Amino acid sequence: MTWTGECAGGLAQGTGTLTWVWDDNRQTITGRLQGGKHTGHWVLRHTDGGVSEGPYVDSERNGHWILRFPDGTVAEGLYVDDAMNGHWVVRSVDGDVEEGPMVDGERNGHWIGRSGSFIHEGPYVDGKRDGLWVTRMEGETVEVSTLYRNGERVR
Repeated sequence: MTWTGECAGGLAQGTGTLTWVWDDNRQTITGRLQGGKHTGHWVLRHTDGGVSEGPYVDSERNGHWILRFPDGTVAEGLYVDDAMNGHWVVRSVDGDVEEGPMVDGERNGHWIGRSGSFIHEGPYVDGKRDGLWVTRMEGETVEVSTLYRNGERVR
């Protein structure tokens, strides 16, 4: 690990870039350290080309974050105490959109997705589809229901 900013009293301080290199991986994060802790807005650049950015408070992600994945997918929502918590929206490069609540980093609660003219919605429990999911065409009343239990399609 390397740090490009200042060091005072044995702790990294101020604005700079942290770089981690391990195996075939390299991650750089740019932002501000105060008393050796991440604070304020940071930008993380991952080995695979993905980029994450948002605020840190006492070295934990807290606030609105944007995650850009190498395939063009963009996810954005809230982190609370270093975990995804609250409403998240995920947009794929082909225009599909999914949104709903995250609890401790997993999808939990009612999610809705739009793919072309299709809308699908239903519950997640601990990151897996669980319960009745409905798919319909936008503006139509005709719908198809699918039952899931623990992420597996039941019917």
